[in-house]
Amino acid sequence: MIKLKHLSMALALCGAMHTAMAAPSWQAASVYTKGDTVSHQGRDWEAQWWTQGEAPGQASAWQETVAAGQTDWQAKRAYKAGEQVRHQGLLYQARWWTQGEQPGNKEVWKPVTDQVAPDYRVIGYYISWGRYDHFGNYTPRKIRGDIYTHINYAFAAVSAAGEVIKADPGPWGDDANFAELSQLKKTYPQLKTLISVGGGGKGSKYFSNAALTQQSREKFANSAVQFIRSNGFDGVDIDWEFPTFTTHPENVIRSEDLANFPLLFKTLRAALDAASQADGKRYLLTLASESNPVNIPKIDWKTVASNVDWINVMSYEYAGAWSLDSGHVAPLFADPVSGKPAKYNVDGTIQAYLQHSVAPSKLNLGMVYPGHIWTGCPAENQGRYTRCQAVGQSTWGYESEGALDYQDIKNNYVNKNGFTRYWSSEAKVPYLFKPDGGVFITYEDPQSITEKLQYLKQNKLGGAFVWEVTADREHDLSTVIAKSLRDK
Repeated sequence: MIKLKHLSMALALCGAMHTAMAAPSWQAASVYTKGDTVSHQGRDWEAQWWTQGEAPGQASAWQETVAAGQTDWQAKRAYKAGEQVRHQGLLYQARWWTQGEQPGNKEVWKPVTDQVAPDYRVIGYYISWGRYDHFGNYTPRKIRGDIYTHINYAFAAVSAAGEVIKADPGPWGDDANFAELSQLKKTYPQLKTLISVGGGGKGSKYFSNAALTQQSREKFANSAVQFIRSNGFDGVDIDWEFPTFTTHPENVIRSEDLANFPLLFKTLRAALDAASQADGKRYLLTLASESNPVNIPKIDWKTVASNVDWINVMSYEYAGAWSLDSGHVAPLFADPVSGKPAKYNVDGTIQAYLQHSVAPSKLNLGMVYPGHIWTGCPAENQGRYTRCQAVGQSTWGYESEGALDYQDIKNNYVNKNGFTRYWSSEAKVPYLFKPDGGVFITYEDPQSITEKLQYLKQNKLGGAFVWEVTADREHDLSTVIAKSLRDK
């Protein structure tokens, strides 16, 4: 009995020493396999599968491991002085006995101050047609790769056979852009690129075909893997607009689309993980998702979110050239004057995702660089929330789009040429109105972008993405984002 007692004490001591040992710091160049543990920015992480170069906290390959005494806060549990808990991504220590008092709201909880700011994602969509002369000849080489963590190339398309194909094949289209993206990554080694498949046009027409059966889903997934391998991408971004409704009447739609949508991501995840293991690099899977809070509950987000690395929420499509009804393109909060549903805004959209159990760290807040212009708008409310007569002239070759680059707005419209700038204290966005001709412009500027960045941080979101990089050619807006999220 004595020997057994000594042995058990020795084992217990050994276990205690092992627990006390800190996990090694994460190294970008190191290869990790399932079960490996690392320390990164004051937190411990465990690899869920093979990974290299993907920072903990940014990729689903890593799951945070919570040490004893540092569990998530629970309202019904009693805590003693000195115990530590995590709450909303932060670490707190109890000053004395407490129960039911939420960390951050009561003096009883002391914030642990040695925490490092999270690594936010800053993702920019690049439009493939931006390189052409009538769209301003903005080629990928002009992208500021130090501002962004990821560039999503818009778009590849889905063929009638349900495979990923180039939307603009040939030496002057996708091929030229892909070559320049490859060079951009050599200049900025930290930069990742993803191929965005679909979009609001004909590229999404055959998503329903691709998602229809397990066989068609596997065919699509295998073609996606082949596409990124052949063209040097680090992952796939799915932009099916949308299984909840069709943005174009020619799109193929089926009643089964809602059920097949999450299954498509499950199949893609399996194919990309197999390719990751075979190729010795981690391939990303992401989603560009809609903003209408009414449609969000229609999707099985538990399945989708568990298979994607993150979700790019298109929280900027609340008004646009698809309607002659004017309004703010990206209201942060509800404006009582608008007549819109109270949740039809950025906050309403983000909260809808959170209420459907999508982790905030997997959500990227969408921001938009181009503004929109309408003409023939009645003067009431300075042209807001009215029925206008037409869409105005775009900066570039967008017929009937009414899309204005930010620099065009800044240089030619803000308090110039008869326009007056206004600020909505309710929606937290600017707008312009010119009484002569009833011209109304909705847009984002550094002030409204800053409001959204504060909201992003307050809600512990994973980062931001922007549509699209060519509409901010002098980097007025992008540098606001990069300074806030990347300290650039």
